Amino acid sequence: MNTKSDKVTGGCLCGAIRYEAEQAPFDTVYCHCRMCQKGLGSLFGAAAVFKHAHFCFVSGEPAWYRSSNSVTRGFCGQCGSPIAWQRDDRDYLVIWIGTLDQPEKCKPKAHTWTESKIPWVDIHSDLPEVSY
Repeated sequence: MNTKSDKVTGGCLCGAIRYEAEQAPFDTVYCHCRMCQKGLGSLFGAAAVFKHAHFCFVSGEPAWYRSSNSVTRGFCGQCGSPIAWQRDDRDYLVIWIGTLDQPEKCKPKAHTWTESKIPWVDIHSDLPEVSY
């Protein structure tokens, strides 16, 4: 049974989009792919992965941009905050940890897409590399 402490909430910069998950993310990663670098305007993204069945937008909805044949990226249409990305063929949604109300509770456990990692970025290099 889920406890209230499992609930995760968050939203965009302006507050137009709010979301919640009834369970903690099942995974957390640093993503170094070029799409995330470009889409976030950053060197990498810190991401929390939630099953669709346990996640919902409670106010507002992201605007979605198809960034590849199988991936869409969600952002706030008012303030532009990147919120999420999802693959068409998966049952999960990836939320950017910076949009969580308590991001300190979701420390990434691994790195993914490290072939695109910027060589001088050294963050938690002790973590394993995984594929998504």
